[in-house]
Amino acid sequence: MTYHLARDGQQLGTFTESELNQKFSAGQVLGTDLCWTEGMANWQPLSSVINGGAASVAPMNPYMAPRVDVSRQASFSSGVELASRGNRLVAQILDMLVGIGIAIPFFFSAITIDQTTGEFTSAGIIGFSISCILFLALLGYTIYLLSTQGQTLGKKWMGVRIVNYSDNGSAGFVKAVLLRLLVNGIIGVIPFYGLIDILFIFSDDKRCLHDKIAGTHVVKA
Repeated sequence: MTYHLARDGQQLGTFTESELNQKFSAGQVLGTDLCWTEGMANWQPLSSVINGGAASVAPMNPYMAPRVDVSRQASFSSGVELASRGNRLVAQILDMLVGIGIAIPFFFSAITIDQTTGEFTSAGIIGFSISCILFLALLGYTIYLLSTQGQTLGKKWMGVRIVNYSDNGSAGFVKAVLLRLLVNGIIGVIPFYGLIDILFIFSDDKRCLHDKIAGTHVVKA
């Protein structure tokens, strides 16, 4: 009998039961790793199979794709793969760079104030107007992308998106915009919240606090 083995959302390969016992004894695999073979209703911890352990087996279609308990590893529930921490970081940086680019005309307008009258010059008014138009356009497009695709521009460029944690379906406007951005932004006034929020990405499920608040996670598109 052969078993599919996975850890942290990544498939490690297919092994026989004797191979798994050997690797476990050598410390190459962990008892908390998930395994599946034909006839098993769900992915199970390796500790329930190795060394003579008995996995919970239920009659099922032998050609059905492997399933896993979403309380242990939601990224397997619909065959999706979690986005890497690096991709999420780069996506965030790209979004910041877009915002900086839009703010450049505004900063330009601020340094073109007439020193005598204290009023905006014509160039300053134009720069300020362009910045406002670009900001509103970006805001509207970002809300549209998040609501329909679960993506910002940065996430779109990096090939990742926000989905429901429970079923990997569309997060929609409420979760992707209101909870992840608005509510999380309000909570962000709490000292050190932003740092704690970011550090949660190093948890096993790679979910920041705003993901847990919204009931979402980020996967490869």
